[in-house]
Amino acid sequence: MSLKKNIYYILIVLLFINLSCVKNKEINSEVNNWVGKQLTLPKDSLIRNYIKKKTNPLKKKIKILTVINGDCSICYDELKAWKSYIKETDTSQVGFVFIIYTFNKLMEFNDMNNSTLKFQYPYFQDDGEKIVKENNFPDNRLLKTFLLDSENKVILIGNPTIHKSINDLYKKEIKKRIK
Repeated sequence: MSLKKNIYYILIVLLFINLSCVKNKEINSEVNNWVGKQLTLPKDSLIRNYIKKKTNPLKKKIKILTVINGDCSICYDELKAWKSYIKETDTSQVGFVFIIYTFNKLMEFNDMNNSTLKFQYPYFQDDGEKIVKENNFPDNRLLKTFLLDSENKVILIGNPTIHKSINDLYKKEIKKRIK
């Protein structure tokens, strides 16, 4: 291989490393901006899907809030992952606040849920993205999940169903606060 090609490959690798570091710095900055911030939660009247579980996650001491685009097929897969995560969590102590927003019709999401997903946990519909806009949630899909304390202040940010390290942090923090 020629020296020019080697230098070219080295420069490409350095560029990717640099971009990765910049991206990590942006994410760390975003996370730091959210910790301690108090979120506005949906009203009880927006709760949907009381099929099996008669619970109100807003009343729990600790809450995990996640914002999901109801028009997104990848987001449906996220809800499947949440089904497993909920089974591993003490829902008598921890409430899950799923805020579903759509650009189209929420009824389509509800129909899809009833026919395909069969997501049994209650969720909140955010018509017109009022809650999303009021809280100014991050655009990054990986940063649209929050661990909240009893006053709805952000303790942690990140999706524990996607990253094991975030999952470990959530478990540790939940255990510490439930005692």
